[in-house]
Amino acid sequence: MHTRYFVLVTGILLVACSGAAESPPTALPEPTTPPEPTSTPTELVATEIPPSPSPSPSDTPPATPTQIPTETPLPIQLNFTWYENNPILEKGASGEWDYWRVWDGKVVLIDDVYHMFYTGMAEDSVGIGYAVSADGLAYTKHDANPIFQPDGEGFDAIGFSGVTSLLVEDTWMLFYNASAAGERYGWNLPEGSSIGLTTAADPTGPWTTGQLVLRAGGNGEWDSGVILPASVIITEDGYRMYYSAESDPVDYDYMCGMATSPDGITWTKYDDPSTTEAPFAESDPVLQPGPSAWDRFGVPCSSVLKTDTGWEMFYDGWDPNTPCSHGYASSPDGIHWSKYQDNPILGRERCPSSAIKVGSTYYLYSHDWDSAGMFAATGTIDQP
Repeated sequence: MHTRYFVLVTGILLVACSGAAESPPTALPEPTTPPEPTSTPTELVATEIPPSPSPSPSDTPPATPTQIPTETPLPIQLNFTWYENNPILEKGASGEWDYWRVWDGKVVLIDDVYHMFYTGMAEDSVGIGYAVSADGLAYTKHDANPIFQPDGEGFDAIGFSGVTSLLVEDTWMLFYNASAAGERYGWNLPEGSSIGLTTAADPTGPWTTGQLVLRAGGNGEWDSGVILPASVIITEDGYRMYYSAESDPVDYDYMCGMATSPDGITWTKYDDPSTTEAPFAESDPVLQPGPSAWDRFGVPCSSVLKTDTGWEMFYDGWDPNTPCSHGYASSPDGIHWSKYQDNPILGRERCPSSAIKVGSTYYLYSHDWDSAGMFAATGTIDQP
């Protein structure tokens, strides 16, 4: 989940992706073998997305009143520590495409390979990078980076960030925050008002031309400003996306929303029918700030997991003076959440970006305040 940085950057991000001959997909897990430049992206069509399980109305959680934030004495104990050899991924050397910042690293584990997709920036460019690891802690950037960049046109003309990935059958799906021309929020970072989707047969591409799949809300709505994907999960109902959104780029009033889709392209935001006035007239968040001081400013969600113990969320807590603390919440249905009473679970100045569970171990990934690198923490959650 992308976090805002208090650094002003001059200039406008003007980037374009170059086209060349397509090469065969690179074999994994050998990430350092450089492929030839990828071909010009092709148009994405619905038939390229593998079908999700057929929705079952009886399994779909009903829309009920939006939950007032609570901190519940959950009968669990969280034990997390920072990895001793952090950072696990550093920004590039001077002059490289990601020499200025790397952040928002999202990780997925496929066939014993940890795949990380992350946002990288230089002063005049932004794009998506790719790195792999055999243990979830030591990552190697791929020589094909950046694997995906804006082309200067359309809804994602000038910026990609906040990417989250999903492998469905043999198709990789990347959902990302997209910035159109003129969309500059807060600190001159690429945060836009829509979410795009691109697909590929291989993590290094070639990736299809991005397709807009979800927009920010209308004027006056809680999600009318920036909207960033956090997690996309396949359930018995189809696809479910958790996203972070805000209405005011200055106030940084992020909350966590949820949307569902039968095909990964057409999405419907969660809407509580009992809330008919702005800012919840069009849709409703599933996690709101507070009641504690540490997260009373904003609660962007970084990752949602569907595990054998239910739904679990790792999120970012903000107050006006101390940004970037790690919070935890759990839910029986993915809509009604209870925050852990002993939040925050990890301390300040490192902003959550993703989480995965491998066996009984959780891997939490973060970027630091200056976004000079990616950091990891590991731990367990002891259930009763």
